[in-house]
Amino acid sequence: MTSVNFNNAAVSALRNLQSTNTQLDATQNRISTGLKIGEAKDNAAYWSISTTMKSDNKALSTVSDALGLGAATVDTAYQGLNATLDILNDLKSKLTAASGNGVDKGAVQSEIAQLQSQLKSIASSATFSGENWLSVNTSVTGYNATKSVVSGMNRDTSGNVTLNSISIDSSSFVLLDGSTTSEGILDAGKAGNTLSGGLAALTTPAVGAGAPGTSTQGTAYLYTASTSGDYNAAAETLQIGFTIDGTKTFSFTLTGASKFSTADALVASINGQIGSAGVASKDGSGQIVITSASEGTTSTVDLTTATFVGTGTSVSTLAGFSATAGATTETSAPGSASAATTTMAQAFGATVITLDSNDTITFSISANGNAAKAVSIDRDLVNAALGNSANGKIANAADYATVIQKALDTNGVAGMKVDTNTGAIRLTSLVAGSKSAINISSVAAEKGQSILTMDVTTASVDKLTTYLNAVSDAISKVTSAASTLGAVSSRIDLQKTFVTKMMDTIDKGVSGLVDADMNVESTKLQALQVKQQLGVQALSIANQSAQNVLSLFRS
Repeated sequence: MTSVNFNNAAVSALRNLQSTNTQLDATQNRISTGLKIGEAKDNAAYWSISTTMKSDNKALSTVSDALGLGAATVDTAYQGLNATLDILNDLKSKLTAASGNGVDKGAVQSEIAQLQSQLKSIASSATFSGENWLSVNTSVTGYNATKSVVSGMNRDTSGNVTLNSISIDSSSFVLLDGSTTSEGILDAGKAGNTLSGGLAALTTPAVGAGAPGTSTQGTAYLYTASTSGDYNAAAETLQIGFTIDGTKTFSFTLTGASKFSTADALVASINGQIGSAGVASKDGSGQIVITSASEGTTSTVDLTTATFVGTGTSVSTLAGFSATAGATTETSAPGSASAATTTMAQAFGATVITLDSNDTITFSISANGNAAKAVSIDRDLVNAALGNSANGKIANAADYATVIQKALDTNGVAGMKVDTNTGAIRLTSLVAGSKSAINISSVAAEKGQSILTMDVTTASVDKLTTYLNAVSDAISKVTSAASTLGAVSSRIDLQKTFVTKMMDTIDKGVSGLVDADMNVESTKLQALQVKQQLGVQALSIANQSAQNVLSLFRS
């Protein structure tokens, strides 16, 4: 049926042409933008993912910039430390030269002064974008020794974003500190502990007391030579035995009048037998006394045998003993001894002693007749004695006693025990007797030597040695700090490379999601253009079919 009200063929052709035009518009848009998903309506899920990833990539671009800034700051400090190390080595050379004979120390000091000024200049000039890690003021409100460099960004499964950072503790490589209570590597000595905490020089030695053991029978042994007319002194013998200190036993026989015809001869004979274990002597009343060579409660002399054998009716005697074998064993008087003990002149007090990296407490101690030894206490020794968590702090007398005992052991001072006595430090010799002695001198607390105030003009050899040690210590610290910053700089470079690769990877992933395949789109375009042309012709033909109705009404 042909109708002038509705042309089904034309409508169908129009719908097809409209669809073709829509597809053609979409293809042309993809070709012009290069995107197959440019808006949420194109593909909501992929559009959301790509938009988030693009945002993250922009953040990573900022992270890369921050890494560049951090790298520049670290490199600035690193170069400052390297320059400082060169100057310190020159300074060490000048100090060594100043210790030579006939050197013009004034001229050397002029060179040292220039090097000191250069050290200050390096520290104050090592600045990048307002950041200076080498010259600081730790007393400023808000100062934080921990520096951070943004190194990355993470997004978890819940969509929460966190920033990663590289933390750098700058306290170990500060060269100058404007604070009056803290110090850097170069300006040591202006702050630190000066408290000896109960230690004081003991200029008069503390000496123990001691007495040796002695043989007693009543008071001593009274020797009486025989006077019998039929007595043959030359044929007489004396069998004698005694024990000294409970461990040294002597048993011998003396023959002939010349061996013991007098008390003096008997003393000489006994001494010839016992050697260094003891000594026999004759007191003012003519009595014989045998004395141990040692001191203390274990010092004893016990006479166990004193038997005379001779011809005639009477023999010589030692008073209190019979002339027959198996005589009564006498009981000796034991010796006595005490150990030298000194309680350091004052109590520890309530103030906590804190040693920083430059602080030392030193003293000289001689014990029990041995040569004096220098003892030094520093932060490392405190931490070794009390545990690293002590951080150089000695909180009470008991801790200080532990530290001093560690210092004595470390420095080879033997025969000494350290404890506390009513809040004070007490040293006790482990040796008893009159040889027990403790002498402490030269107690001092040092805060370290500033590199910037050294003056060799009138410096003694000892002072020059102190300067050299200070410079060597500074060189060691600066070397360690430069190594630390070098490692950080290397890590930042690695992170920059990683972030760049991450950005490229994200770009590639987003491209795979939203970019149009131009080969595919160009093929579609040509097909749709042909389809569009055919659709126009089909619509034109469909519209012409209505015109044919007019021919039916022509006369």
